[in-house]
Amino acid sequence: MLVDPALGRWIGARYRLVRVLGRGGMGAVYEAATLDGASFALKIVRPDVPLRPDGLRRFARESRAAQQIDNRHVARVVDAGTDEGLGLPFLVMERLEGRDLREALRDLGPLDPSCAARLFVQACQGLAAAHACGVVHRDIKPANLFLEERATGEIVLKLCDFGVAKHALPEDSGDLTKSNGILGSPMYMSPEQSRNPRTVDHRSDIFSLGVTLYETLTGQLPWQGVSALDLVVAVYTTDARPLASLAPWVPPGLATAVHKALARNLEDRFASADGFASALRPFVDASDSSHGLSGVTTEQRSENQVSASPLAVTTEPGTEWTAERR
Repeated sequence: MLVDPALGRWIGARYRLVRVLGRGGMGAVYEAATLDGASFALKIVRPDVPLRPDGLRRFARESRAAQQIDNRHVARVVDAGTDEGLGLPFLVMERLEGRDLREALRDLGPLDPSCAARLFVQACQGLAAAHACGVVHRDIKPANLFLEERATGEIVLKLCDFGVAKHALPEDSGDLTKSNGILGSPMYMSPEQSRNPRTVDHRSDIFSLGVTLYETLTGQLPWQGVSALDLVVAVYTTDARPLASLAPWVPPGLATAVHKALARNLEDRFASADGFASALRPFVDASDSSHGLSGVTTEQRSENQVSASPLAVTTEPGTEWTAERR
């Protein structure tokens, strides 16, 4: 087994790389320790990957956006800089234990409706904080919702990876590409984002969060089975498959809230992430004090006399790891 030559190296003269947490197409993520014993997650551009201007802009964008947002449900960036020895930029983030929602869905299948509602209320709170700072995430998907596992057993959702975020400040007017190329993850993006990512507002994030919640409740995407070439047209011209047809154990009011978030017309969606959260709260079981993760049970499926569809989580090849993943 090859040993990463970067292990043991000091980055920014303050952070010693202890072990690899993950690698992506452009960056690598390490557990990093300081002299006082504190542990962080450090993300740095891989030295074996050609340094492209768009990669540098993504690092700068992620740092600027995440550092500005102060919310329990947004992964915190604590430091950023450029290592003089390598000449490479790095981000230092809070070290979280757990897994992302994509991994949880692979392990558990569709989540219990109350559990899903609880997690997505938290996601809405993180988004609302970002939107209040003028930041539109533009890449909401299961891989970017991290489920931190606390020592008490509580699961706390953290919104992460602001690498393609849009910022309202004038200095952020430049985009990651000079063309109107696609930014984000096609399976989760809103109709307007697939057309022109530069002009989207916070309601595009609400749509993407709706797609993610739909998948969390059913194990399938709203436009499952549509080829990549036809996906944009399908999202523009057809409504999502009725959630109740795939997951009849989901309360009708919760299904209605998901479809409102998925409205193709901007004006028909929730006007804010707070509004989406308010629609989800009634479906959180207040008597459940475990605050853990739970999948749909056999009893829930049999009570509705339907077998749950097999989990079909669609992910993109080469998705980059972020510092919040273990």
